[in-house]
Amino acid sequence: MRLPVLALALAMGAGGIATAQPRQPQGEIEPGMFQLRSLADLVAICRAPATHPHYLEAMGFCHGYGRGALDHFRAVTPRNARPLFCIPQNVSEPKVREDFLAWAEANPARLAGPAVEGIFAFLVSAYPCPPQPPGQPSAQRR
Repeated sequence: MRLPVLALALAMGAGGIATAQPRQPQGEIEPGMFQLRSLADLVAICRAPATHPHYLEAMGFCHGYGRGALDHFRAVTPRNARPLFCIPQNVSEPKVREDFLAWAEANPARLAGPAVEGIFAFLVSAYPCPPQPPGQPSAQRR
């Protein structure tokens, strides 16, 4: 798992996605100023309350970052590889966000690490795949 996560981190850094934005003041959410220096920054953005004036931007960034990480992971993972996590089809994105925030609160030692590594540590922990009998094809990944 480390190589795809590292590839994602390098691709995002090399593409200027994470570094082209101005720095986000710790604890404040302002449109156009989202930058992730760590998992703690992503958690702060994803934790924005519905009453926050930039709630929609924060939720768009939160869900978009997670979806982008998943899309990249799927793109670099061979189709026949055993899945690392299995998100049930009936789980909504808001529920995944809620689970992610609860996981982050329960795992404060992870907050200083890279956001993308935290996302995958959360997914592996929160949505484990059922055991596969030997010789069975991999489960469908969402």
